Amino acid sequence: MPNTKVSIPSITDRDWQCIDWAIENDLDYLALSFVRKADDLHLIRQHLVNRTSDIHVIAKIEKAEAIREIDAILEASDGLMVARGDLGVEMDLAEVPILQKDLVRRCQVAGKPVIVATQMLQSMIDQPSPTRAEVSDVANAIFDGTDAVMLSGETSVGKFPVGTVHVMSHVADKTEQYLQTIAAPRDGGGPKLKTMQMSAAVARGVWQIVQDLKVKLVVVWSQTGTTARIFSKNRFTVPIIALSSDHRALRRMALHYGVVPQEMVPPDSLANLIRQVDQLVLDRKYAAAGDRIVIAAGASLGTPSTMNGIVIHTVGETWQAGARDASVRLDVGKEG
Repeated sequence: MPNTKVSIPSITDRDWQCIDWAIENDLDYLALSFVRKADDLHLIRQHLVNRTSDIHVIAKIEKAEAIREIDAILEASDGLMVARGDLGVEMDLAEVPILQKDLVRRCQVAGKPVIVATQMLQSMIDQPSPTRAEVSDVANAIFDGTDAVMLSGETSVGKFPVGTVHVMSHVADKTEQYLQTIAAPRDGGGPKLKTMQMSAAVARGVWQIVQDLKVKLVVVWSQTGTTARIFSKNRFTVPIIALSSDHRALRRMALHYGVVPQEMVPPDSLANLIRQVDQLVLDRKYAAAGDRIVIAAGASLGTPSTMNGIVIHTVGETWQAGARDASVRLDVGKEG
């Protein structure tokens, strides 16, 4: 029923059963269908609090009503899914790609993840190869700045589920390779985030360091995943290795663009963090001896704390605390 307001609840009895199942099975994200207003998300959030669950909630944008309330919905959610199939029923099809770009941009500015979904490789439900238009659709979603592209019917009922995943992954790889060649002159450090968190300013500074010094990768200590999420929105041209000892945070960080989560026991000092990072990047072949990397971390490692250390480090070199330590410390606010 396009452009029709309905009085039935957005969250059905079946939804509540699924939410409770998700809590009991320690899921990382819930995606709420047919969100109409922020109160739909507040209702779920309160239920999660009552059940002592920290599952993150993604709002699926499928209705015209949600577009009119998008600012409040984005504020109340942990991210958005652009569910284009039902949006195309709810409104003029020609508006859907415009809405997709707008919703992706809003999530970038808000520092929250966004997923583009529905009919991305639809023909592969029955055919072993996608159409050229579908390949362009996937690539353009990545150009827009989405964190993830999602398959649905292609893998749930399609004849070629594994092949479809390979195609999607291949298109994403090729698109990102091209983005790396144009990101520096085009992006200028990514979108200016609306968030007032100091991590946003630090991330922009680190982005510039990466461009100026040809840094191989960025390493952040992000116990809760917040710092990694903010860094991700700057669309770095190198991987962001996000360290945490929290298994849930590590799993959630996998959704963020460019972030490679890695578990690490919290070191007792910045110097020991650098030594452990050196070992990690060499063991995993993320970098080689002599490569430059940037490490950003807080004073209280292992807890959401002040991110007051930024180090430009050459892999394989012995790092000494002291005067050099003082030269890289910044007081940039409490975040994790």
